[in-house]
Amino acid sequence: MSKRSNARRRAIVAARSRQARINESKRKVTTLRTYNDRSLNRLTDSQLRSVAKNIGKQTEQARQAAIKKSQDEFYNVPIITITKRDRMYAARPLVPDSVIQAAPSKQRKLLRQQQKRRQAARDKIARAQQNLNLLQQRTIQQQRELELAGEDVAETGYRDRVIQGDRGLRDLVRMTNVLQNDEFVQDMTRTQLIREIKDSAERIGKKTSNKNNNKKNKKKKVERRGKKGSRKWNNYVRDVTSHKLRDAFGNSLFHMYTRLTDKQRYYLQNATNFMAIIAAVIDSLKRRMKGRVIWRFNSDSGRDKSAVEQQLKDFITQAKKYA
Repeated sequence: MSKRSNARRRAIVAARSRQARINESKRKVTTLRTYNDRSLNRLTDSQLRSVAKNIGKQTEQARQAAIKKSQDEFYNVPIITITKRDRMYAARPLVPDSVIQAAPSKQRKLLRQQQKRRQAARDKIARAQQNLNLLQQRTIQQQRELELAGEDVAETGYRDRVIQGDRGLRDLVRMTNVLQNDEFVQDMTRTQLIREIKDSAERIGKKTSNKNNNKKNKKKKVERRGKKGSRKWNNYVRDVTSHKLRDAFGNSLFHMYTRLTDKQRYYLQNATNFMAIIAAVIDSLKRRMKGRVIWRFNSDSGRDKSAVEQQLKDFITQAKKYA
């Protein structure tokens, strides 16, 4: 092939490339697959503002949904539902121990079962009444504000401040959505606008980095646990919590928790004191077994183990009913 043909060919390719760049700059862009520096820097100023406007709209929708969710009621103690059967058993008189001992062997087992049901019903009604007296009338948002200020420590008697709930939900409620303000967007520099777009996109769960970059930059700890608020992180929290419950309280509470759905576990973590109680009464031993952390009930917490276990079970029962 002659030199003249090669030059003509390069000129055609260059002209097509220029035309492709011009066409790309005129194209209307509002969304991207990935909101990273590479994708955003390719956009023109007008395209960048269109993307910012769209992300601002989606962020505001997510923020309003988060505000609405944060106005749900928070339960510092479980709500126990009393059924007709509970009232029926509680109304019946307890069987004296002397009557049980004097009964024939076959009838003795039946009397013990009756006694157990009646006593359990009375205890359940007593717990329900006690919890109604202790229940604080506040929303999830009000509870988060108390936790952030550390005021819940004096109220609950927990050793340390525990900030519960969905961090992403909390951040959305507290953020200021600057991308909603057109004048503010117009006055921002290109660098500032890209930073705000990436920040808002990350808050609403959009992809903000390439997989290859993640593998190079993420720490091993983050890779194992996942990013807070992600599905991988929620699975990590579920596994750690279930291990704590099994080591500290045994299989009964462990199985109750692991059988919950994701929605029910989210309800426990966000709308109840379930996680704060676990943080207050369970700690780890210094030694490990086969590389796994060993958890135990902290007897120095000043809480009765059986009472705490029953309270956690009541919270799980509430989550099954209301979540």
